[in-house]
Amino acid sequence: MLVLLAYLFFFKLDILLLLIPLSTPLAINIRDFDMGFGISLPTEPILFGIFILFFIKLLWDHKFDRKILKHPVTIAIIFSLLWMFITSLTSSIPLVSFKYLIARLWFVVPVYLIGTQVFKKFDNIKLFSWLYVSTLIIVIAYTIYNHAQFNFNEKAGHFVMTPFYNDHTAYGAILAFLFLFS
Repeated sequence: MLVLLAYLFFFKLDILLLLIPLSTPLAINIRDFDMGFGISLPTEPILFGIFILFFIKLLWDHKFDRKILKHPVTIAIIFSLLWMFITSLTSSIPLVSFKYLIARLWFVVPVYLIGTQVFKKFDNIKLFSWLYVSTLIIVIAYTIYNHAQFNFNEKAGHFVMTPFYNDHTAYGAILAFLFLFS
């Protein structure tokens, strides 16, 4: 499994990006409140790896659709990231600000920049959605089972989706979003 992941990291970033929605519903948030640290496993390490390898690949072969870089959305994102960098320099707690900036980068670069290339094929958009839904079904079944253990009590509705969603609001929002478009 590790060899397959390494192969995907170095040679098939597009396929790896399409595996993100497969792992996202099943991701578990690990938090250490004392250290101010939180990470979603396994999605964030994969996104971070894609982020690093994207830049290595860009330096190596200089291939990227330059039209994307001139698009107004890209310009707005770059402006936002630059502003975050400037405010991080003047922050009262620069370490926290730079951690936030880096975390923002490892989401924006893979999902937006690589996503613009992967989603040129319309079928990849449908595949992305179905991959997400396929594992979300597992979370839905888990949540219904846990909720049934509490006789569908209203208070239990706030925590039965744990550890996959940290609250009922995020869980309900993704269900509403998916039912809206299904």
